Amino acid sequence: AEIYRVLGEPQKSLEYNLKDISICEKVLPQMHPDLATSFNNLALTYKALGESQKSLEFNKKALSIQEKILPPEHPSLALSYNNIASTYGALGDHQNRLDFNKKALSIREKVLPPVHPDLAQSYNNLALTYDAIGDLGQAVDFMRLAVGVFEKSLPAAHPDVAMAKKSLASLEEQLSAGAG
Repeated sequence: AEIYRVLGEPQKSLEYNLKDISICEKVLPQMHPDLATSFNNLALTYKALGESQKSLEFNKKALSIQEKILPPEHPSLALSYNNIASTYGALGDHQNRLDFNKKALSIREKVLPPVHPDLAQSYNNLALTYDAIGDLGQAVDFMRLAVGVFEKSLPAAHPDVAMAKKSLASLEEQLSAGAG
């Protein structure tokens, strides 16, 4: 299912995700981490299909399992919070997007080294969220953090470094245009 999703064939991915869930629900306990992973994969497929509401439903099912079986600062929780934030963004619910991005960042700041690319991704996500709600000052601050961590954790030619730098330049331009 994941291969089809990555290859840009979400309909085929959906078919296999649904088979996977059907099997997992029959053979695994309700609170099994593999079932949470299957729900997360299905959520990603629904998001790829543009069905954000269904994506959110399965993100939350996965999170419900993870919150019961994982320690509160487990990196998988941060990833789930990140996925839910992204889905809320697709739905235009920027307050929930902000809340879940903050939860993801809180975990990542505690468990990851200060120059980890996932930490940079959380800073990037918060920058984009603050931009969406019109707080350009916060957006610039978080994008600067993202660029700094990406530059220290990834090769200079990595696309995430270039994208973050481009986003930072755009945000700084918007901020200075608004201030002038």
